[in-house]
Amino acid sequence: MIRLLLLFALTATPAFAQDFCFCLRCTIGTHRSFAPQTEAMTPTVPRGLCTVSERLFPGTASPVPGDVVLYMNQTRGDVDMGRVVALAGARVQMIGGQLHLDGEAVATAPLPPLTLQRRTDATGARPTCPADTPVDAASCTIAQIRETLPNGTSYAVLDLAEGTDLDDTAPLIVPPDHVFILGDHRDLARDSRVDQTAGGPGFVALGNILGVLESPAPYLERPE
Repeated sequence: MIRLLLLFALTATPAFAQDFCFCLRCTIGTHRSFAPQTEAMTPTVPRGLCTVSERLFPGTASPVPGDVVLYMNQTRGDVDMGRVVALAGARVQMIGGQLHLDGEAVATAPLPPLTLQRRTDATGARPTCPADTPVDAASCTIAQIRETLPNGTSYAVLDLAEGTDLDDTAPLIVPPDHVFILGDHRDLARDSRVDQTAGGPGFVALGNILGVLESPAPYLERPE
C-alpha cells in the first residue's frame, strides 16, 4: 500500500506553493508530491497542504472504507484526492446530506464548528465561508459532523449549507473493481456523486488509485 505523508502547509503564492511541494525521493522517481488545489478534503487535508506518496503499479491498491486516496481523475485527466466510503457491490445514497450505505444511514455525531481564518492559503485563495459571513470578517465557522462508517472508521465532514445539489442522490451501486469516493467538505466536493458525463469522476477504478493517506491524520480515527 502506498503511504502518503503530510509535509507542511505553505502560506505563499500559488507559484511558490507548486515549486516547493516536493520531496527528495520524488527526484529519483520513487515518490510523488501532491497539494490539493480545492477545499474538497478540508478539514483532513486543507487546500494547498503538500503531501507525498510512494509510486506503485496500477491495480495494486487495496483501499478500505475510510481511506483517503490519491487517484487519477479520468474526467479531467489529472490527480485528485478523496475518501473511500464504499467498495464494489455497496449501495450508496445521499439523503438530506446524510450518507446511506446499503439502505442504512451512517452514524453521525455533532462536533464543534470549525473556525477558519480567512487568510490567503498556499494556493493564493481564501477559504469558502457560509453565505451570511460578512465580507470583512477575519474568520468564519462551518458546521462540522463526525461520520462513522460501518467498519468503525470515523472522521469529520463539513456542512457549508443545507439543501445543496448533492445533498440528495439516487441510489448508486458500486461496480466491480471500483470504489465510491466522497470529499470531506461535502458541499464543495465533486466526487463519485457526480457522474463522468456530468464532469465528475464517478466511480473510481482500483487501477486509478495512486496512494493512500497514512494514518494517523487530522480528524481521522480508526477502530482498535
